[in-house]
Amino acid sequence: MKITVKEKLLIVAVALMVIAIGIKSIYFDPFVPQTESDKQLMSEAQTFIELKHDGSLYQSGIMKTRIIKVGFGEDGTKKVHYRKYVAVIFPFGDEYWDLEEKAN
Repeated sequence: MKITVKEKLLIVAVALMVIAIGIKSIYFDPFVPQTESDKQLMSEAQTFIELKHDGSLYQSGIMKTRIIKVGFGEDGTKKVHYRKYVAVIFPFGDEYWDLEEKAN
């Protein structure tokens, strides 16, 4: 079976898209704290996320989470926005939580 030029182009296009999403997911998505307050919020958010997502998929490394944004809401509550990833680079879903909520 011979691969045609169109099939080769499609394979190259898919490979480039996977590389692009990998770069985006690893380098551009994660939150980088700028202040001590941000670092404290990020630490609290990471603890919250670990309590909420403690299943075997997360422990095995198949699923990962990355904090996208932490901050305070209009009513002064601590808020976190994080994204779940499959195989480190493929975004699976976003979640938004108040850190005061219980991790059930």
